[in-house]
Amino acid sequence: MCTGVVSATGTPALQLTGDGNSVDSLGILTGSAGLAATGNGNSLTNSGRITGTAGPGVVMTGGDTTIVNSGLISGNGALGVQTGAGADSFTMNGGVVTGGIDQGAGIDRFQITGGTVNGAVSQGSGTDDFRMTGGTITSLQQGDNRDTFFMSGGRIIGAFEDGDVATMTGGTIGRVDMKLDNNIFDMSGGTIQGNLVTGFGNDAITVSNGFIGGNISVSGGTDSVTITGGRIVGDVRMSTGNDTFSWNGGGEIDGAIDMGPDDDTAVLGNLSSAQLATPTIISGGTGIDTLTFQNAQTAGISRYTQWEAVALRSSTLTMDGDLVLGDAGTGTGTLDLDAGSRLLAVPGIAAGIVPAAAGQRVTVTNAGTLDLTGGQGKNRLTIAGDYVGRAGVLKVDSVLAADDAPSDRLIVAGGSISGNSTLAVTNLGGAGAASQHNGIMVVEATGGTVSSNGAFALPGTLRAGPYEYFLYKGGVTAGSENNWYLRSTVPAVPDPAEDPQAAATAPVAAPVVAAAVPGETPVLTAAPLPAPAAESVPIYREEVPVYGAVAATSRQLALFTLGTFHDRQGEQRLTDDARDGGAAAPAYGWLPGSWARVFGERTDRRYGGDTQTAFDGSIGGVQVGQDIYARRHADGSRDRLGLFLGYANADGDVHGLALGTPRTRAGTLDLDGYSAGAYWTHIGESQWYTDAVAMATHLDAHLRSHEGMDERTQGTATTLSLETGYPLRINEHWTLEPQAQAIAQFVSLDGLDDDIARVTFRNGDAYTARVGARLAGDYGRGGQRWMPYLRVNLWREFAGHDRTVYDGADSVTTAYGSTALQFGAGVAAHLTRAVSVYAAADYMKDVGGDYRRGLMGSVGVRVRW
Repeated sequence: MCTGVVSATGTPALQLTGDGNSVDSLGILTGSAGLAATGNGNSLTNSGRITGTAGPGVVMTGGDTTIVNSGLISGNGALGVQTGAGADSFTMNGGVVTGGIDQGAGIDRFQITGGTVNGAVSQGSGTDDFRMTGGTITSLQQGDNRDTFFMSGGRIIGAFEDGDVATMTGGTIGRVDMKLDNNIFDMSGGTIQGNLVTGFGNDAITVSNGFIGGNISVSGGTDSVTITGGRIVGDVRMSTGNDTFSWNGGGEIDGAIDMGPDDDTAVLGNLSSAQLATPTIISGGTGIDTLTFQNAQTAGISRYTQWEAVALRSSTLTMDGDLVLGDAGTGTGTLDLDAGSRLLAVPGIAAGIVPAAAGQRVTVTNAGTLDLTGGQGKNRLTIAGDYVGRAGVLKVDSVLAADDAPSDRLIVAGGSISGNSTLAVTNLGGAGAASQHNGIMVVEATGGTVSSNGAFALPGTLRAGPYEYFLYKGGVTAGSENNWYLRSTVPAVPDPAEDPQAAATAPVAAPVVAAAVPGETPVLTAAPLPAPAAESVPIYREEVPVYGAVAATSRQLALFTLGTFHDRQGEQRLTDDARDGGAAAPAYGWLPGSWARVFGERTDRRYGGDTQTAFDGSIGGVQVGQDIYARRHADGSRDRLGLFLGYANADGDVHGLALGTPRTRAGTLDLDGYSAGAYWTHIGESQWYTDAVAMATHLDAHLRSHEGMDERTQGTATTLSLETGYPLRINEHWTLEPQAQAIAQFVSLDGLDDDIARVTFRNGDAYTARVGARLAGDYGRGGQRWMPYLRVNLWREFAGHDRTVYDGADSVTTAYGSTALQFGAGVAAHLTRAVSVYAAADYMKDVGGDYRRGLMGSVGVRVRW
């Protein structure tokens, strides 16, 4: 132990010889060297002051020396402490060392927890270790061989050089230059004020936190840089070799990222658009380079340059400029989207994915989504090369209207379109219209691009107004064969009833739709090209024939509910109780009698107009009536006033022109009619009659289409009838009765909103006339009267039309008008003084106008009170 003051001139203040000496210096040592030692294994613990006047303050030339300092050591010159070759250890717990520290060759260890070294620390060749948790040194040179470095605090004012394996969790370094060997630098905290550089070899840099005020640079070799946090103010500069760069989850890079020459790989993972906005450029450099976005979002797309393979994995690229693939040497590249990835268009920017060299072709493989929406149907994305769908999606906004309506568009130039993709269309308020020419272009093939037939399909039904839009490959104009269009018309298809073997252009079956209702619609191909407008058939959605059938079927239901006088009352002679043999007083006055009947019809009714709507189903119902007042006049004629109530239901299938095909089974109609009416009947002495009826019907319609529409609407039908008949006696038992009837009908229906369009009904007034004859018998036996009859009628429904209007614009017409013959037979029987029954069966067939078939029947009873 040295506690005093030792001063020498021209010689060391303390000279140690031999091995294994130990000095604990608490005092002051001053000489040419404050302490000099020549043996091995010597140690010094200094908490005093050691000064060298002609060189270092401490010189220990032997090996395996140990120095622990918390005092002051100073030298005259560049060094304050010098040790020789061997496994030397220096621990700095405090104090000051003026001048550098040279540990010489060997396996050296340097640890600093406090204090200041006003000079460089040089560890020489050998496998050295440096640990810094506090204090300050001017610089550090670890020398050759595989050295280790740890820093959690303190400061290296200048450079840290020649390191090999470094861990930094805190503290400050001026700059880092690791130079040769396979360097590793792991930074989880602290500050590097300048650059972080590794030299030749296969180097690995990891930054999870901290601050780097300059660049990260690697030299030749297979190097890797991983960023998960922290901030790099400068560039990340890779160099020659097949390098790897990974930026995952956090951190900030303010400069450029340049992968340099050779075949490099970069992965940008779990990064937001804001995080990826800071680099000025992200370049693959020369070579065949791969860039992968993993759960990342980015814009500023033009910053990504010289990449031969770009892969999106659950990531989003905002196409605010051109993505240029390849470099001057490779010329082009590929872009691959997985199922969770998207390309987003930017309104007002016609972006593209293009090759670095003119004449080359990029390849875009899409299992994700190309989203062109958001630009009011004006966005464009160009692929200069090949587009390959891998069950991907192309999303566009379109105004579903007539030809050339605004729509976003994918443009494929000078390449090919193949694979399979879903084209998802959002309607920008289009009310639908018939396509007259090519239609609405959604994919444009330019520069000789050839498209496969199944490249695109809609995901379901695409509807606007009354129309459904199909997706077509090819237009009607030359040069459009490989474009893709939305059209609301198809080439005319032969009537299957006329030519069941004829077929339209063979469709490529594919699921089709952009609305919310599931369904399948064919995607038609370009060969042959669609017919001109004059030969085209509109593609009405399946709901349209169903809507068109409501008013027409309502009239049919009301007409059948009304019937004829004999349908309701059975026989005029049943109302004259004085003719039953005179056994009882006639039933006249107030509430003289009641009647009831049930009726049914199996009907097939087809209409004209735009959709050729047809209703094929059944109508059935019940009526009850009450004679309110009856009077017999002196001349034998009589009058009856009465009221009746009725219920009828029409339930059946609706066919029509839907999806471009005539007589398609479009849906079903379930129609309820609740009726109330009044009648007046005048019967002459010779049994001629006049019957007047007024009936009001409340309608409740349930409409379904096979595409999933399920709607209801209500309305009213008013029916007025005037009927007459005049019997001509043939013999004792038979009469021939000519008849005539005039009917007026007025139907009003509430509108509805089916999520595709606002639908309103503008129905025409219908007028029907009937002329016919009834051959009736009259036989009495045992107090009963039996009155069989045969009848024939000619019904004439005068022409008119209903209009169904969609969104106040497009209207679809249902035309009606027919002439039909009715043949029937019936019987009325007066069974007792108070009870009569009647029944009838009829068959109806059109003889002109609309197709009509009907098989009808009714059974009734009349009771005298």
